Amino acid sequence: MADTSRTTLAQLSIVGAAPRDRAANVRAIEPLPGSREAQTKGNLYLLIQLTGDASARARLYRQILALAQNTFYAATGSITSSLAQAIYAAHQVLQEHNAGGVATPVTGGMSAVALKGDDIYIAQGGPALTLVTHPRTVEQFPALLDSRTLPLGGPERPEVEWFHTRAETNTAIVLLESIWVERVPPEKLAAAAAAADVATVLAASAGPSAGAELSALVVTVPQAGRPVASAEAGGGLPAQAPPGAPGRPAPTKPVLEETERQPETAPKPTSEVAQTLRHGLAGAAGRLAAGARAVGEKARPAATEPQPTPKAEAKKGAKKEKPKGRTRVAFYLAFLIPLVAALLVVAIWWQRGEAREARYEQLVQGARDGQRAALTIPDERLRRTQLQDAYDKVNEALTLKSDSAGARDLAKTIASDLDRVNHVTPLYLLTTLREFRAPNRDMSRLIVVNGVDVYALDRGNDVLEHMRLNELKDAVTADEAPLARKGQQLANLVVGDLVDMVWVPAGGNRRNATLLILDSTGTLLQLDPTWGLQTLPISQRETWRYPQLVGSFNGNFYLLDPQLNQILRYRPTAEGFTGDPEPYFVPGTVVDMGGAVDLAIDGNIWILYANGIVQKFFDGRQVPFELLGYDEPLRAPTALFAGQDGTTATHHLYVADAGHGRITEFDKEGKFVRQFRLAEGQALRSVRSFFVDEVNGFLYFLTNDALYKTDLPLLKE
Repeated sequence: MADTSRTTLAQLSIVGAAPRDRAANVRAIEPLPGSREAQTKGNLYLLIQLTGDASARARLYRQILALAQNTFYAATGSITSSLAQAIYAAHQVLQEHNAGGVATPVTGGMSAVALKGDDIYIAQGGPALTLVTHPRTVEQFPALLDSRTLPLGGPERPEVEWFHTRAETNTAIVLLESIWVERVPPEKLAAAAAAADVATVLAASAGPSAGAELSALVVTVPQAGRPVASAEAGGGLPAQAPPGAPGRPAPTKPVLEETERQPETAPKPTSEVAQTLRHGLAGAAGRLAAGARAVGEKARPAATEPQPTPKAEAKKGAKKEKPKGRTRVAFYLAFLIPLVAALLVVAIWWQRGEAREARYEQLVQGARDGQRAALTIPDERLRRTQLQDAYDKVNEALTLKSDSAGARDLAKTIASDLDRVNHVTPLYLLTTLREFRAPNRDMSRLIVVNGVDVYALDRGNDVLEHMRLNELKDAVTADEAPLARKGQQLANLVVGDLVDMVWVPAGGNRRNATLLILDSTGTLLQLDPTWGLQTLPISQRETWRYPQLVGSFNGNFYLLDPQLNQILRYRPTAEGFTGDPEPYFVPGTVVDMGGAVDLAIDGNIWILYANGIVQKFFDGRQVPFELLGYDEPLRAPTALFAGQDGTTATHHLYVADAGHGRITEFDKEGKFVRQFRLAEGQALRSVRSFFVDEVNGFLYFLTNDALYKTDLPLLKE
């Protein structure tokens, strides 16, 4: 078995004339040996290639690679299913980017490779290219590049292709952008992949990029188990090492400086029938080609054969051969070879169709059996795993026969079973309260007060919008002008960028409930129903570094500063918040607040992080807390709600998971209760902020395009 913990890595980027040893569009994740991720999924290697708006690519590279990594290791299905989910997550990111009214859409392709033991699983979506070297061959995946391949990010979802091969000693896995074949012939690519220093030879083969950007990720497996006789898929090219390189020794040290050490039904397996047919046809085709070459050699005179003299010809007399026979053989061969080739193509097509049909039936039957077995399993976690495996199988069957009504119906029933075991509550009545059309908008915070007043913060344009709900709660009336905006003159101050806002109820020395808004200059603004917008004194602003989130409870004002790794608590005074701030965390409590996404306070302080972790604190100390029992870890959490800072009672904790298009509900001990998904549409995949009214049974949520409201079904006891 391959020792995947000792792989060596190299990456390459060619921009202009000079190659670089860092590439923005690749990632290698090699979990620690013995970890859950290593045991279940193995190593993950990614390369994404994008075309379109160059200014957006760097951000999209980071976003897609991080999301693909998290999706792969968080997925509960097989390795192939997990790879496919990672690629479709990338497709979703690009679609959402392009849906934002961009001038130049961004599309692309992706290779995702998992290495577990000696097994190499390859999944590709859109234009992509991967080479795998063996002692005698270099495999190319896919075998043929097709310019008609649907890209990621386009209006149609592309098919994911799966391949499988095995690692041998000193096998190299080379992930490339598909445009490499436009610069370097396949034979040279094969030779470069078989070289001792792949990255260097690739760079030399490509030469200066002349405006194009080329990148590659090279993974070398120094030791592996049993040899590989031939590939199960892809095209094989001879492994031609450069002169002076008798073999390909493993590199002595990794070139990649920062390899990520993080956190299966096998890849789309080729059935035994299909393997037998393919290998048999390939052998027949080889024998036919060899026979045709032999006949052709006999049909034409050898170049080195001495020409007979006239005297010798006279002696042969009647034994002299007629040239017409050779001409006739050549003529027959010219007709026969294309005919045989056409017949072979037809035979391969027919036999592959038979193999696909057999594989389809096997998958559908396996899905049915898995569904029936799952319904008899009392343990919810195991039942979920069994149903997910059945769902993966029927979806793979649909990739073989997309028009199968039987498979589609089976997929629907299994999906319904999964919804029940995953406690999915569908949301049917979605009302669009208001659409936002301002350019450059970045809607970021939603607050609903007393079921009537709605406040929405647009960080992109630095404006605070106010709307008022009607009695039926199915429409809003918006103010003509923003309540606050950047550049607004207040006394001797000019309002800066709007950072965050919070509703502060009356309490302590505060007699009125007001809305507080923090700007980037450290100014605290107060929106008072009686006095309008005014500045509010707050002390020791010079000690702040980079405050990002604000909260309140019992009249106190809280400010989360990730660079201080601290939450500052201000107690109200008659003038505002003029007393010295108190560090919330007790001495000795160390909290890394980098990556904090949202803050909520209900007596406890809750902090949501970008990686899906929620931390709970009480009285300055961290309380043991973990989200438990849900089907999929949070993928792209954007907001949480625990009651609007003590003024709106909620019995549960809610987290918006944009990556999965849902709102998740937990009790305040961390136990999973249920999840909300829209019956139609994908608006929850863009949720920025939300508000839960448990008393009246409403959910309001904000995206970058609109404000929505839906009924919140009551929780059944």
